[in-house]
Amino acid sequence: MAYRVAIGNKSPRRLTPGKSLALWLCFLFGALYFVQGIAEPTEGLIAQPLRSLQSQWGKSTGQIASFAAIIAIPWTIKPVFGLLIDFVPLFGLGKRGYLMLSAGVTSVVFIALFAMRSDLQSSAWLLPLLVASTGAVAMGDVAVDALMVQYGQPLGLTGKLQSVQWSCIYAASFVAGPLGGELCQQELHAYAFLMAGILAGCSLVLVWLWRFPAIVARENNGVAVADSGIVIDTRPPKFSLRVTLVFLMLWSFNPFSSVVQYSYMKDYLSFDERFIGITTSAFAGGAFIASIAYGLYCRRVAFDQLLRLSVLTGVGATLAYLAMSDKTSAIIVSIAAGAAYMTGTLIQLDLAARACPPKIAGTVFSSLMAASNFSIQISTYVGGWIFSELSEIWLSVNVFRSLVLLGAATSSLCWLLIKRISIASKP
Repeated sequence: MAYRVAIGNKSPRRLTPGKSLALWLCFLFGALYFVQGIAEPTEGLIAQPLRSLQSQWGKSTGQIASFAAIIAIPWTIKPVFGLLIDFVPLFGLGKRGYLMLSAGVTSVVFIALFAMRSDLQSSAWLLPLLVASTGAVAMGDVAVDALMVQYGQPLGLTGKLQSVQWSCIYAASFVAGPLGGELCQQELHAYAFLMAGILAGCSLVLVWLWRFPAIVARENNGVAVADSGIVIDTRPPKFSLRVTLVFLMLWSFNPFSSVVQYSYMKDYLSFDERFIGITTSAFAGGAFIASIAYGLYCRRVAFDQLLRLSVLTGVGATLAYLAMSDKTSAIIVSIAAGAAYMTGTLIQLDLAARACPPKIAGTVFSSLMAASNFSIQISTYVGGWIFSELSEIWLSVNVFRSLVLLGAATSSLCWLLIKRISIASKP
């Protein structure tokens, strides 16, 4: 049977992958991911100002890493958000309602933190509010992914939408890096909260104005066919979900975290806050290029080869930091590491999407991502603790290099799992 689409109160009409709807979907999801890239507390615009403030308050690298791991906890409960979004309509608005709730909470929290700027160090509300904002961003992320699958599959746009989304999130990082560094340099840390809050408010208005078309799918013998000729197989996926879970968690477990990089660049290489922000922007630039490129070649390469590429790029993205010794090498390494890391990440996302049972893709996909994020958080804590403890008795440069090698070693273990994942004969 065919897919149909009804927009607003209009009568249902046959869906064709028209350029107008495709462009609007790319714009909407791209805009939402751009805001997420700015507003996400652990890696967005406020990340460096928050670390800088804590450093000024006398916190150690281990304490800063622990704080970052705590505020990232909501990313580990994404399956809860997935269940709510898939099965519990919010005020009759469905997924759109959760997007509006996410944007509203994020905006209110960040504006409140800006209002508290002179009392942040002593306030007991700093940590709870940051956890709440991360939860709101994570919930919005799950809702966007669910909508991307819902609209992307019948339109044949899933690859393009993923490419647009991740290009936009790294475009946001490209902006947030130098802007965050400049705010730290000028001692205007709190204005990062205000900017993130305003952008989240803008995304609330965008979602409120948007009217999502309702897509109705009917299945016939396990296969849903759109009038455009797109075939969507609804039979069980050909990938082992269990092995996929282990693969994603192992690839993500890397004690060489951004917190360790920040401490090493600031304390050992003596980079100022402004330049550290520029390296973040350079990393995002490399990731941006990789995001666009992946959409061009991902369907032309056998997926088992892509999995091998993901392991190689994961290892390479970590080992690249052994070459960082001054400002010039830091920029080059950041660009190369960003491109390599994002290539591996997109392949991981592709694997997760292929392993999801179609009927509960939103919940399963968020569960896989939550497990991956949990692995990142644990490794962030472990890496920060190792760096803090060993730096007391060993040269920081040696500890840094040891963590680089340890991170590369854990990523390389994924190679052993590739043959255990059942791969389709064609990409």
